[in-house]
Amino acid sequence: WNLLVDTSGPLGTGGPNHANNTCFAHIHVDVDNSLLVHDSYWLFGHFSRFIPRGAHAVPHSLRKTTLHDSLEASVFVLPGGERAVAVISNAMGANNMKVTVKDAAWSSDAVAVDVPARSVVTVQISLHPPRVS
Repeated sequence: WNLLVDTSGPLGTGGPNHANNTCFAHIHVDVDNSLLVHDSYWLFGHFSRFIPRGAHAVPHSLRKTTLHDSLEASVFVLPGGERAVAVISNAMGANNMKVTVKDAAWSSDAVAVDVPARSVVTVQISLHPPRVS
């Protein structure tokens, strides 16, 4: 994984690396020492902010319709037992899409979330609400 590559080399790309491949990174340093920050940088930062070390991915189902064909999702169980659901929209239009997040352990509750076009939204969910004494 590369965060930054220098594109001023002989091939104009990062690398070659140990396997003689060129490399992609979230940030490129150009020949004039300017930085080119790719969209993946912000996505990587978003995941790093909401998915902590020790979390693990779990299977999920994302029912795609033609309206939701541009959505992708990942679900994680966090170290404290909470769930994090990250939804990525690759839609090019200006319309928001509504996503309903529901865990099989819940009785009937669900969370509805608006996902703007070309965005990533993460919902963190506690399966065990705090007790009131």
